[in-house]
Amino acid sequence: MKEAKVELKKKDEKIIESDVKIKKLEEQMKECLEKVKTYDETNKQLKAEIRKHRAAKKESLSAAEPKNEVLVTEPSPIRESRDPETVEKLEKIDKIEKSEKVEKVEEKKVQKSERPKAKPPLKEIALIVLIAQREKLCRDDLTSMMLAGEESLKMLIKNPSDQLIDFIKENLHDEDAILATIPRFEMPKTDFETQVLREMRIVLRDNAENIQKKVKDELMNWDEFKSIYSHLDNFEYPHKDKLLEFIKYFFLDHIVNEKEILINA
Repeated sequence: MKEAKVELKKKDEKIIESDVKIKKLEEQMKECLEKVKTYDETNKQLKAEIRKHRAAKKESLSAAEPKNEVLVTEPSPIRESRDPETVEKLEKIDKIEKSEKVEKVEEKKVQKSERPKAKPPLKEIALIVLIAQREKLCRDDLTSMMLAGEESLKMLIKNPSDQLIDFIKENLHDEDAILATIPRFEMPKTDFETQVLREMRIVLRDNAENIQKKVKDELMNWDEFKSIYSHLDNFEYPHKDKLLEFIKYFFLDHIVNEKEILINA
């Protein structure tokens, strides 16, 4: 009887410990849901800014367009002159001036064609797509944000590379060129997100304490978290790599550059 009571006590203690862990995970789930709400609010703000930038861009383009002005032509000295020798001289001068102008225009065209076009940084753009999926932004929204200016670009990536900035500057008046570099992606549905959060809660429940012990700062480098994640035990989830991608999606705080991603640990 005593042994049975001791075993029951041990089972009760284990149940209490598991309940405490479950409560902690439920609190974390609540925090995640609150973050999702904040993300929705930031998404609305981003879309409002995109509309403003688009309107400002239209105004700047309309202001930059040349207005139709009436050209006042001066009477040519050739027509006024009646002397045949002066007429011939003036005609020769006009031909030389026209040929020089044509040569200059052709030189400028050749210089433009010879300039090497900036290549798009595809890896950097692929990371920006993660932000777009999380913030529910479409490909058109991304292009308008990239074209709107440095501040809106830094909302997507904190330290954009020179290659990305040069590529955007070269295609300021060609949205289609930038849009073509952004890969097509699907928006994750809310039902899918809640299902993934539920699976993450079940899978990571046994490893929650180990993760908390190893994580020191609130923001953590993605590569450091990957090394911690790869050494975790008690994994019964069949797609461990897929779950890692879900963690990146849900806990992504911001992208610093192509090689540095920070998550909210």
